[in-house]
Amino acid sequence: MNASPPSAGSTTADADQAAIDALVAAMFDLFTNADGRQPRVAAARELFLPNSTIIKNGPAGPEVFSLERFIETRTTILSDGSLTGFREQELQASTEIEGDNAERVCTYSKSGVLNGSPFTTRGVKVMRLNRTPAGWRLAALAWDDEQAPSTPPA
Repeated sequence: MNASPPSAGSTTADADQAAIDALVAAMFDLFTNADGRQPRVAAARELFLPNSTIIKNGPAGPEVFSLERFIETRTTILSDGSLTGFREQELQASTEIEGDNAERVCTYSKSGVLNGSPFTTRGVKVMRLNRTPAGWRLAALAWDDEQAPSTPPA
């Protein structure tokens, strides 16, 4: 980082980008149950706006979740033994920030063991974010996994 501060506009843009990067990293981390970690899915309430829309795209069409239903279904699958050793990570991302709105498109990978079968897959996530008095929050999340026979529901 530069010793002297950049221009005010650049500082704000850099700070926004850093805050969004941290928010997205925290979102990916919520679901990790690998290496004995306990998933922290309920902490999604701190990262998402209360009426967020969450969409899993798949061969049967989109499955739309409210934030609470998403937390409930992901907590179950990550704690009942059906999805173990799970982790996912962002691979590449592009973020567009316009005022108090932002959009992030990223590729990611995930792996784990679903119902006894190991899997690794990749996909794309699209996120809409809004700046709030408490900082940046996710307003919408949609993802699409590569279509593979062992693609998990998480």
